[in-house]
Amino acid sequence: MADKVDLVIRDGIIADGSGGEPFLGDVAIQGNLNPEILLTDPETVSKETEKILRLANGRPGHIFNLGHGILPQTPMENVHAMIETVKNWKNP
Repeated sequence: MADKVDLVIRDGIIADGSGGEPFLGDVAIQGNLNPEILLTDPETVSKETEKILRLANGRPGHIFNLGHGILPQTPMENVHAMIETVKNWKNP
């Protein structure tokens, strides 16, 4: 039995940082963006994606991902906006 957690998978990180407790330790976190955000528009998707990336603050072990898969009605332009935001992110 393990006595240490190495990875936490989350449905989402709330914009104010709550739900992001794993960022405080040496635990990897995966699954951050609420997939319903992808139902909005590219600008909102990019803004919300950047919030997650700022919270992660470039820490090792952060795996950007959706909290729970892409919904069938998601516009592909919003998926592309999320991907491009992550690919082009420069930690300030």
